[in-house]
Amino acid sequence: MRRRVPRWRRIPLSGQVRLAIVLGLALLVLFPAYLSLRAFQTPTSVTHRVPVWGWVSYAEWDHTVFFKPNASSGTGAPGPGETYDDSLVEGITIRLTGAFITDVPARIEGWYEVTAELDAGELLGERYLVTPRTPFLQERGTSLSLELELPVDRDLFRRRVEEVAAETGASAPAEVTVTYVAHVEAEAAAAGESVRQVLEPTLVVPLAGDTFAISGDRSRSADGVVRRAEERPAPGVVARRVYSLLGTGVAALLPLLALLGTVARPRPPEDPLVREARRLRRKYRKRIAEADAGGPFDSAQDRLELSAEQAVPLASMEDLARVSDELLKPIVYAGPAGADGPHLFFVVDGAVRYEYRLAGEPPFRRAGRFWRAPRPFS
Repeated sequence: MRRRVPRWRRIPLSGQVRLAIVLGLALLVLFPAYLSLRAFQTPTSVTHRVPVWGWVSYAEWDHTVFFKPNASSGTGAPGPGETYDDSLVEGITIRLTGAFITDVPARIEGWYEVTAELDAGELLGERYLVTPRTPFLQERGTSLSLELELPVDRDLFRRRVEEVAAETGASAPAEVTVTYVAHVEAEAAAAGESVRQVLEPTLVVPLAGDTFAISGDRSRSADGVVRRAEERPAPGVVARRVYSLLGTGVAALLPLLALLGTVARPRPPEDPLVREARRLRRKYRKRIAEADAGGPFDSAQDRLELSAEQAVPLASMEDLARVSDELLKPIVYAGPAGADGPHLFFVVDGAVRYEYRLAGEPPFRRAGRFWRAPRPFS
């Protein structure tokens, strides 16, 4: 018993349509496959910079001015930013203070030194080491402080400028200053992490003029947080991988079903006569008219058999086309009455019918050859 073919598999589809369907379904697979590739390229862990401990450091200069005993002011220490009368100043003391503070107990070590830079313009520029490199250390603690006090001998620097001026024969410039530079470098280490900080506050003391004001970048500070790199799971990466794989698997089934339903389904071999008749109808479609197969007869050819027209057989379709051109008549096509019947093309001119019959025997059909049988006059 012949197996019944489902209706959806009996839908006539050309090779181009089937190929387009498969390519379209393949594109539907590529998109979830691309998402799967991106999901598997995404790392499952993310590096976070986690704060471990914080720190603060500062270093600053301060000064004290001592005045000569007099009836108006006596002795005192005016605050920073004041303008002083040089004739009333007896001495100046500068003081360096600093600290390094951490959130957790840490090992703090470092060193500091103080230099003095004498600047007399083009006449003189010298640097003196006031305090040599001095280390400091605290094995474990949350803060370390340092303090240093130095006198400022302004007369000593003035005499040095006068000596160079006398040696060179040049006059001393109107602006002469001495700048104290403190270089403080400290490093703190705790919980496997460390941080190093360098601070350089400056203090500028004028040496010339009747009045002067002490200035400079007196205070420097810095702070920060020491962070540690930690690997943490990336949220949603595993779930995205699973869902993308499921989507790719489902989408991959669609082309497979299409292959099973269309391309993979074996097509029945086509009759060479039918193929040749379709080719001729397509080639001469502008001049061919289809015969009506309805009515009490099985086909249009049954009606032709009963007609009293005189049939003139022709050897080829090209001959029939020339007859059609000469008579200015259309070519009529009548399909076969049965599965093995001939395909009939003819032109009617009054009582004469010029016809071309496309027929063949089974051996010739398998070989792809056709027999165009002549028909005697009826």
